[in-house]
Amino acid sequence: MKAGSIVICIDDSNWVHDISEYFKILPVRGNIYRISAIHPNYSRKGGPPGVSVEGIVGKIHEIKTYWGSHLPIECHFRMNRFREIDLLSDNVELLGETEDSKFPIEKENVFS
Repeated sequence: MKAGSIVICIDDSNWVHDISEYFKILPVRGNIYRISAIHPNYSRKGGPPGVSVEGIVGKIHEIKTYWGSHLPIECHFRMNRFREIDLLSDNVELLGETEDSKFPIEKENVFS
């Protein structure tokens, strides 16, 4: 997975109780997104990276790094909430906008 990868949300459960303080909208299971950034794990050495997706902006907050300094970083999601897909070979139905979907990628702008 890298910036620009097309992914499908596979887990939209078990958010922390105060998630609405960090995001206005959340990924929805089954919706397709484009990765906008990969975030190294600064809080746990060797920990898994996180991801940001286009159309969902996280609040900037300060974290304490595993080496002891403080760093402002955008809130992001665990990478394992998403699975990378290949729209040409995976059997994935592109989603239109629904009540549940906040930012699906539409067919005409997937490759733009």
